Amino acid sequence: MQHRLKSESLRRERRKLARIAWTDALTGVPNRHHLKQVMDRLQQPERRRHPPRSWTVMMVDVDHFKPLNDQRGHRYGDACLRQVAQALSGTLARPDDVLVRYGGEEFLALFPSASQRDAPGLAERLRGAVEALALQHPASPSGCVTVSVGWASHSEQTGELDLDALIAQADLALYRAKCEGRNRAVGMA
Repeated sequence: MQHRLKSESLRRERRKLARIAWTDALTGVPNRHHLKQVMDRLQQPERRRHPPRSWTVMMVDVDHFKPLNDQRGHRYGDACLRQVAQALSGTLARPDDVLVRYGGEEFLALFPSASQRDAPGLAERLRGAVEALALQHPASPSGCVTVSVGWASHSEQTGELDLDALIAQADLALYRAKCEGRNRAVGMA
């Protein structure tokens, strides 16, 4: 009996440690380690036999974040990132959709089964969810916190999926969104 209790306690501790290892401490959303786990799982042989027909990856970056930290302080910036993460998480509709904190003020959203046709609406949903928070941002042209979104899509008709390449394309699209004025979504097929 005591051995069984000890084993169950150990399993709970392992699950707790895994959650800690896969979760961003500041925002509470999954981290890049979790993304790696998801990507590894997608490469397993049984998943490769029946992969989703399309994929969309979105890179999301908080606009003018450094000036926000400089003017309002890091505590406000941290609170802002937590609220942005929760708003972005709230837009995920499917069980396989994933949002991770990618680094700093940047997030990555992975939408298995989302097509190029779905992508603009999904990107606008992410962008709009953050804008709807109406968080004050004195250095932003709109006066509130906004995000730029870059997305890239892949379909089975275009060949084998390379998630790293798709992430790189989404990152390029994010750069374009920022160059075109921020607070917008730009995509690449």
